[in-house]
Amino acid sequence: MQAMTNLEVIMNPFMLAVNVAMAFVETEIIREAKPIKHGWWAFAYAIIAMGITVWIGVDYSYSLSLMAKVLVEIVLLRAVTFDIALNLIRNEPWNYQSPTTTSIIDRIEVFLFNRNFLVEKLVYLALYIGSFFLPVTT
Repeated sequence: MQAMTNLEVIMNPFMLAVNVAMAFVETEIIREAKPIKHGWWAFAYAIIAMGITVWIGVDYSYSLSLMAKVLVEIVLLRAVTFDIALNLIRNEPWNYQSPTTTSIIDRIEVFLFNRNFLVEKLVYLALYIGSFFLPVTT
C-alpha cells in the first residue's frame, strides 16, 4: 500500500466536515417539514468535492487518476457517514431509517440491503477502506 497523499489527507477530513454541515442543514429542512431536494444536494456535494479536489490537485500537479481515486474515496465516505450524522443530529437512533423516501439512492439501498442499516454501512466502510488501495498512475 502506498502512503496517503496530501490530497487524501486534506480531502477526507474536509469532506467529512462538509457531510456533517450538510446534515445540520438537512436537519433544519426536515424540522421545517420542507421537502429535501436530493438531486440538488448531490449536485452541491459533487461540485464541492470535485472543485476542491481539482483545485488542490492541479495546484500540486497530482495525476488525474489520483484525483479520481480521491473522489471515489469521498463519495464512499459520504455513504458511510452522512446518514449516521443526520440521525444523531436529529436525536434519532444512529441506525434510524425513514419508512419513506424520495431519494433514488435510498431506494436502491433498500433494494440491495433490505433495510439492514448495519450491513449497508459495513459494506460502504469496507469499500471506503478498500478505495485506499486503488492503484494510481503518476
